[in-house]
Amino acid sequence: MQLADCRRSDQFEKLSRRRLLTLLLLVYMVNYADRMTISVLGEAIKHELRLSDTQLGMLGGTAFTILYVLASFPIGRLVERYSRVSIMWMAIGLWSIATIACGFTHNFWQLALCRAAVGVGEGAFIPAVLSLLSDYFPANRRASAYSIIVLGLPLGGTIGAIAGGWIAGRYGWHTAFIVIGLPGLIMAFVIRQMLREPPRGLSDGMVGADTEAPPSMGHVFRTLWKNSTFVNLTLGGGMVQIVAYAIALFLFPYLTRNFGLSYALAGLVVGTVTGASLAIGILAGGLISDRLGGRDVRWYGWTPAIAMLVAFPLYLASLFQGNWLVTSILLFVPSAVASAFAPTIAATIQGLVPPRMRGTTAALNGACNHLISLGLGATLVGFAADCFTKLSFSMRTNGMAYGRLCGADGPAGFASICTDASGEGLRLSLLALSIFLLWGALHFWIASRSLRCDLSPGRAVA
Repeated sequence: MQLADCRRSDQFEKLSRRRLLTLLLLVYMVNYADRMTISVLGEAIKHELRLSDTQLGMLGGTAFTILYVLASFPIGRLVERYSRVSIMWMAIGLWSIATIACGFTHNFWQLALCRAAVGVGEGAFIPAVLSLLSDYFPANRRASAYSIIVLGLPLGGTIGAIAGGWIAGRYGWHTAFIVIGLPGLIMAFVIRQMLREPPRGLSDGMVGADTEAPPSMGHVFRTLWKNSTFVNLTLGGGMVQIVAYAIALFLFPYLTRNFGLSYALAGLVVGTVTGASLAIGILAGGLISDRLGGRDVRWYGWTPAIAMLVAFPLYLASLFQGNWLVTSILLFVPSAVASAFAPTIAATIQGLVPPRMRGTTAALNGACNHLISLGLGATLVGFAADCFTKLSFSMRTNGMAYGRLCGADGPAGFASICTDASGEGLRLSLLALSIFLLWGALHFWIASRSLRCDLSPGRAVA
């Protein structure tokens, strides 16, 4: 058995880590472009399908999240038993086909169903990636490695926002979904041909774990529920991701409603702001966390906590500006900070458990994070925006009803007031979200108190 393990290890060492990082970087570009296309196309979809901001938030978050969560747990168990590479390429193919299918929808429920299918694909993909990455890199390099891979998110988001806004303005949102979904099918084939499965536990010197039966899901849940570090890193990550996804999903309509930007220009601004901020934030977050965490692991909690406190006043200031350029510049830091530590948190959590629990752990962390940030947060932003919009319109018109006068058949004389009220409603909704930056910072600080103990050698046992 030892000879066979050595041969497997030697074969794995011949595989290029650089190739792995490059391929997964490209996949994450496709991933985020497919996931966040709805943010750029949302305003066009809203007008054509006559949707509310609540429904727009559901398409961006809830519809995606429900099946993401439901799929992630059984897939997490499959990750413990079967080839993670096979699970990855099938997941990529599924979400790409679902994105293309969005382009053929004609009502809210059809689009919601396709968005849910995108969630299934991504719910299967993330646990496999995190488990695979943990066998390629040792614990003190995982946050940096994952941060490099996740740089694909801002790159894909930038390309998706700019291309999606341009295509939607010229050919319509149906065509945009189809075009943006196609590259994923190519990447599914490439991953299938070029990646190989490593032995489990290799980077931890635990290759024998590859032959062990995975613990039950109940045992994994009980272990993680008792782990203060896991609970607080997961909750903190979910809280700040509410703000990150709110910026990603609603910055486009915020700019068009409050400043009158065209779809093409708004797409360019959103792509530039979110793309550049995510790239800088994610790379810096991983590198800084690993550098400081190498001296004291409590920095894996302290660093994001401090960053959220810095981002809080800038986020508030950005939403009180009367110029779209100043707003975009001020949002740069909060956008970077709110997403910077998601890869670090995900990679750090993998060090809390042994190899045969990592797929399920990644699934649980991802499910909780998405339930909080996309499932709850995106819909909450839309619902609050609808409520504030009605209130703003009522105050501007001495008690008149927004729904009756601002619908598709409403009188043309109220169009400007309706747009102003809608923009103000979204502004107030985004302002209310600022509390989640402080809430997340508190959880990160609490996690720092137990990190040293939970990440110590010998603690990651079932």
